[in-house]
Amino acid sequence: MCCVDAEMQSDLKRLQALQLLVLLLPVEHSTLLRRLLSLLQRVTDEPENRMTADNLAILFVPHIIVPRKVCRLSLFLVGRCFKSAVNFMQ
Repeated sequence: MCCVDAEMQSDLKRLQALQLLVLLLPVEHSTLLRRLLSLLQRVTDEPENRMTADNLAILFVPHIIVPRKVCRLSLFLVGRCFKSAVNFMQ
C-alpha cells in the first residue's frame, strides 16, 4: 500500500507540474495545445480508429515539440519521453 501511495503522490506532482507549465504558456499556445489534445482525444475515441494514444504521440510529438535540428537518436529519446507524458495525461 505504501508503494501505491508514493506512486500516486508522484503522479499528482507530475500532473501539477504539467498544469503549471500549461498555465505559463502564452494564451495562443495554450489554446492551440488544448485544441490539439481535444482533436487527438476524439481520434482515439473513434470506433474505426486503430491508432492508440501511444501511436498518436509517436507520430505527432516529434513534429510539434522537438526543435527542427535534432539528431535521430535525440529525436527518438525525446519521442519516448513525450510518449510517457501523453500516457500520463490521459
